[in-house]
Amino acid sequence: MTATKRAQASVSPGDAGEFDVILSDATEDRDGDVLLPQQWKQPLPAVIQFNADHSGSVSDIVGSGRPWIDENGALRVRGKFATTELGQHIRTLVNEGHLTGVSVEFLKRKDADGNPVHELVGGSFVLIPANPSARVLASKALDDFEDRLDAILAGRLVAKAAADSADGGAMVQAIHDASYHLGAACVETVDSDDGAADGANRATALRLRLKSIRS
Repeated sequence: MTATKRAQASVSPGDAGEFDVILSDATEDRDGDVLLPQQWKQPLPAVIQFNADHSGSVSDIVGSGRPWIDENGALRVRGKFATTELGQHIRTLVNEGHLTGVSVEFLKRKDADGNPVHELVGGSFVLIPANPSARVLASKALDDFEDRLDAILAGRLVAKAAADSADGGAMVQAIHDASYHLGAACVETVDSDDGAADGANRATALRLRLKSIRS
């Protein structure tokens, strides 16, 4: 038997690509139910899918993410929207603040002692909320950052970097500082006489570091 709980969400405006949600916590919802952290079946799934409006169709999957129980006992999920038309439609609604509801999907069971056990099976973006404590914490734009690095590697921004500084250092340093802020370690590269080429080398190294950190 599948049970669903709808939850209130709030969104950080202007972001895109990834999402971070509190899918459930121990707060009593509007139906009078309480989902305690110790009642979730362990281990949690490595990945769960998110759909639209609790649809049971594969075609209505809009993203997926990794669930975990945080230090406050809340069920959290950090995931990514699908690049499908529906996934991007839901992403736009979330980021623009038009869609603010999320919902946890689970199976109700009991252990050998008769205690309730909830098996997490998925999540959903929904219209009407029930649990005011659950919410979308953020919808991030890290993919846009990688796109900018790709643009540099393709040479589309190298000319601007060279114009900003004689050796292209201003743009490269900005990329370096942003990467370090996101958690990338400093990476030394071989300098070249050509600032644009040096910028491309450093951007390549930084992008590889970011990929290793995010994976």
